[in-house]
Amino acid sequence: KDTIDGFILKSSSPSCALSTSKIYPHIKTKIPIGKGAGLFASKILKKFPNHPKEEDKRLNNIFLREHFFTSIFTIADYKNVKTIDSLYKYHAKHKYLFMSYNQTLMRKMGKLAASNKGVPIDELLNNYYNHLLQMFKKRARYTSNINTQMHVFGYFKNELSAREKNYFLELLDSYREKSIPLSSLNSILYSWIIRFNNDYLKQQTYFQPFPVEITDLLG
Repeated sequence: KDTIDGFILKSSSPSCALSTSKIYPHIKTKIPIGKGAGLFASKILKKFPNHPKEEDKRLNNIFLREHFFTSIFTIADYKNVKTIDSLYKYHAKHKYLFMSYNQTLMRKMGKLAASNKGVPIDELLNNYYNHLLQMFKKRARYTSNINTQMHVFGYFKNELSAREKNYFLELLDSYREKSIPLSSLNSILYSWIIRFNNDYLKQQTYFQPFPVEITDLLG
């Protein structure tokens, strides 16, 4: 497991930009022919191809920001995994988060965590880690998040009033239209988890994958 969890790089920087550094065909040419990675960023892309990376200006978009923060905090949390038991617990508490990103990878990682007899621990943890990096290479599709939200909503549908259910479904439509961030929905669901004291869902990081204090850090 690496000591690095992800990168925030400087937009438009000749050294650090991921995709917005101006590219010139010759040192004396003043007109760029396009844009791409800066000199330092290109080294990062080569050495850490699967780690989360973003340019600072793109993080002003709350949807990109939520994805990036989710990625780096979930990857950072993996540093606490040292044993088979801790790997199983790690996968269990991130189950719904992984479900929202990639169900195929979630199932592969689940098998690694549960069916690992005879596999050396270092090999097992490294294999799981590589799958974890792949998990966050792309943002979770809004349709996958809606599926996860509805799955959790199902736990409470017989306990809620008609007005509460309608309000949540209206918010879900707003998320579908990209009018509100995922955190707005999660705050509603988590309030129900607390209200109905669902211990299983309380442990799920999906509802708070990173500290709430940094939600608006770059906003």
